[in-house]
Amino acid sequence: MEYQKLGQTNLCISRIGFGGAPIGGADYGKVNDQQSILAVKAAYKLGINFYDTADIYGFGHSEKILAKGFSPKEKKNVFMATKFGVRWDYKKNKSYRDLSHCYIKKAVEKSLFNLKISTIPLYQIHYPDPETPISETMETLKKLQKDDKINFIGCSNFTADLIKKYQKYGRIESAQMSYNILDQRAEKNLFPICKKLKMSIIAYSPLAQGLLSGKYGEKTKFPNNDRRNRGIYFTKEILKRATPIIAELKKLGRQYHKTPAQVAIRWILDHPQITCVLVGIKNPKQAKEALGALGWRLTSEERKKLSKMGKKIIFKD
Repeated sequence: MEYQKLGQTNLCISRIGFGGAPIGGADYGKVNDQQSILAVKAAYKLGINFYDTADIYGFGHSEKILAKGFSPKEKKNVFMATKFGVRWDYKKNKSYRDLSHCYIKKAVEKSLFNLKISTIPLYQIHYPDPETPISETMETLKKLQKDDKINFIGCSNFTADLIKKYQKYGRIESAQMSYNILDQRAEKNLFPICKKLKMSIIAYSPLAQGLLSGKYGEKTKFPNNDRRNRGIYFTKEILKRATPIIAELKKLGRQYHKTPAQVAIRWILDHPQITCVLVGIKNPKQAKEALGALGWRLTSEERKKLSKMGKKIIFKD
């Protein structure tokens, strides 16, 4: 396993992180809880020590499944990170954002209960909330640190300007963002500010919701409860544009005896600013495959070629 320090902390986290969204059981197609628990156990044995989830994933179900994957002794060796700030309106059947003092106090207690731990190593703001003053959110989080409810603060889906504003009120150690061969937008503004502020970058959606695994095509049909039906990657236009990139990933995979997914993840890991790549894992087999991205590197020419091909896929900010 490869490890890197998280921000300016003393935590060393695995460069492959366990992405806990799929095991929440909602929005990611069919999920088997027993397989999810086995996936957590397999990941631990393989050296993965960073497990990322959110209170909104399956409305707490993902957190509960993670907790079941570890013994009390094992929990001392892992860093379970969760996110907060996205709530669900059952009447309107849609989500909304809330970073208020009152909500955070309730959210942290519920996550601590679900995860069966006394302190959350990394507590991350899931999305910004324009209705709540930054000072209110950060003061609440700093109080949670003082009370040993959380250790460190992270953010997710922030703009560079927001990161700068939040950092004025307290130290944020990491930023989660979408980053893969098809979506390199973060390099322009987010990477520079994270470098300047010595923040770790945690990349999610490394396979573009599975598209870069090479397993899916234009004729692929997803279940009704799968978010890829409404995502940005599985449109006819993107599928067509991504075809030569997937072909290149397969070619490099044959050369290095790796799968296209492992090559796509390695492309991310080879960027010097990336601390951790979150891989959605639903079973032990996927945990083992994720580790195939470690222990080797693409040449600079190979990475540049993939980068150039990916930049032809243009997403609007």
